[in-house]
Amino acid sequence: MYKKILFWLILAGILFLVPITVLHNTPLSIALKYHASTTNFLQRLLGLAIYILLFSQILITEYIEKLKKWLGSSIYNFSIWQGILICILVLIHPLMFLLYRHFNGNGTDPFFIFTDVCGFCQTKMDFYYTLGRFAFWIFSVGIIAWIFKSSIPFLKKDWKSFNVISFVVFLLSGIHGFLTGMDFTTKPFYYFAIISYLVVLYIVVRKLPHLIASYKNWLKS
Repeated sequence: MYKKILFWLILAGILFLVPITVLHNTPLSIALKYHASTTNFLQRLLGLAIYILLFSQILITEYIEKLKKWLGSSIYNFSIWQGILICILVLIHPLMFLLYRHFNGNGTDPFFIFTDVCGFCQTKMDFYYTLGRFAFWIFSVGIIAWIFKSSIPFLKKDWKSFNVISFVVFLLSGIHGFLTGMDFTTKPFYYFAIISYLVVLYIVVRKLPHLIASYKNWLKS
């Protein structure tokens, strides 16, 4: 039981960095002053929470058998429900940005939020937003693949290799977060963001030979 309590305390402690960080940069009195500032405040809260939960999901998925020995089979259900929560938050996050632009007098254009990508962007911020859109698209592909994994032979056979999508989403989200605002560079969240990013990079590098082999086998099949 104490292991489960420790697990929940660690996760709750890391998630507690979210309100601490955002409130440090934007006091509640300012956040609640206007509709635009409120939606921006909520969007930033969601962004940091998504980053933390994605990191948690990657670690759980990667080491689920070891965690099962430590926490029991309940870790499977937790992973499923955490994944569902991430999906909901990932959808709400850009919708908050849509509302923020609306309250700021920039219109309500869903195409700008979801599809307005650029390679050679006019401003750096446009490029940073494009990285976020790519992360959203790739995440959506991963969700669709997860829904149909039982009916697609390749996914059913080697689903864990296809989890590379979550790594790409996390890494793109990290860059997007670091470049689009001040929250990611605010301590102590900054330390967590750097360490978690390096951990995921390490996992990706360690898995590269297996991923390349899986890709070659898929091409041959």
